[in-house]
Amino acid sequence: MFKKFVIAFTTLGMLFSVSSLGHTEAATSYGSWEFVSKKNAGVTTNQPKLIFTSGVANRTGEAASHMVAQEFTNSVSANVGASALKIISAEVGYSFGVTHSSGYEHSAPLRKGEYAKFYESRTFNVTKVTLQRKVNNGKQCILETKDVYTYKQQFPQVTVKYCKKGQKGQEVCY
Repeated sequence: MFKKFVIAFTTLGMLFSVSSLGHTEAATSYGSWEFVSKKNAGVTTNQPKLIFTSGVANRTGEAASHMVAQEFTNSVSANVGASALKIISAEVGYSFGVTHSSGYEHSAPLRKGEYAKFYESRTFNVTKVTLQRKVNNGKQCILETKDVYTYKQQFPQVTVKYCKKGQKGQEVCY
């Protein structure tokens, strides 16, 4: 009885493996991404970050200054291929993956006993770009849509807060 069961099971297995040889799944093919639309999505600004604290002025008329050299790169929100990135770049008018450098010096006049704190915040213009491509899985063809947000960095904003030590040694900034 056991021998008959093994023979039947083996025969069934061969039948299924032979029948599946003639049937193959169609490979999914993807078309190229194409531009559909772009829209200004506003501006985003990060929280100010302390970048420098000066020393305390010994007399009125001293100045606190700080030189900043920065590098930045425009970015996109999604992982897209090189061809899609070229399309996006052409539509928004700026490149990605290229490092830009800039520098600036900021100066603040001080009164005796004061010191300065320099804060930097970065602002980005945001653009929403919509792309579309055809996807064919062998049974049907569908349109795949992808929204990508681009971030173009603007020149950083520097804010200076003047500070001094209060009567009880606490920091007072204005």
